[in-house]
Amino acid sequence: MKRLWISVLLLFVFSGLTAWAQQAPSTTKPNLTIVKPLVLYDDFNGPRINPAKWGSIDWVSGTPDVLETVRDLTPSYQGQGDNRFLRLFLRSYSLTGSDDGTNTGTFGLAFPAPGLITDVAFTVVVNKMELTGCQSNSSSGYGDVEFRGRFFNSEANPTGDQGDVEVILAIERDASITGDELRVSANISLNDPIQGWTMLDWRQLGIVYPRQRVKLRITWDQPNHQFIYRLNNEPDSIAPYYVADTSLARGLAKEIQLVRATPNCTTTPGASTTIDAYIDNVYVNAH
Repeated sequence: MKRLWISVLLLFVFSGLTAWAQQAPSTTKPNLTIVKPLVLYDDFNGPRINPAKWGSIDWVSGTPDVLETVRDLTPSYQGQGDNRFLRLFLRSYSLTGSDDGTNTGTFGLAFPAPGLITDVAFTVVVNKMELTGCQSNSSSGYGDVEFRGRFFNSEANPTGDQGDVEVILAIERDASITGDELRVSANISLNDPIQGWTMLDWRQLGIVYPRQRVKLRITWDQPNHQFIYRLNNEPDSIAPYYVADTSLARGLAKEIQLVRATPNCTTTPGASTTIDAYIDNVYVNAH
């Protein structure tokens, strides 16, 4: 009789635990999704940058601190057929009118139909990324090679681009990085109607080095309200967000580009930023 009572009790406890497990709220783990195959968008093996596939991003030419820029296809390498790359290069020097803040700008290429792009992968080789600071300005210089995209707007009735959500996946350097290493990071920002641009998520994905071939991928997984980042063959990094995502961004754009922030400086030698990068094999979602 005692053995029968214990068996009944154990059955009751097990049934209760099973029911609790079925009703318990889900854990904080993000929803997973199947990352779909991509199609080749551009391998840059043509004779020139294809105007049907790219538009210009240039917020540096004509500014007095940027003296050198290159946006061109490299020559074919001997023995490799038409194996070209897109080269993006800029060199910036301090503006000398003050010791306050930095001079910033972007330079690269934009997708002409950004609303169709939800998934992008490409290869980057950063040949050089060098920063020098200013003795009389404590502002930190900055340089990166990045994908930047505005995917959606979170507001019901936005004013201008307020409510736009922008995502950046970048290979970067700032004053906190020493040695040859470069940081790979990703962030999500919201153009909040009250607070302005506000960071929703920032994460470091890894460390890479100059002249290393690096593969980057960013996927907007809208059904699960998250972005998925991939660095080389590392496990995916999944970044959920918690704002509405049913409306297209008002400042809709998707870009592959260089970004520089060079401290202003009245003393000599002044600050400088040099970025030299090679882009290849851009893939996107089928559309």
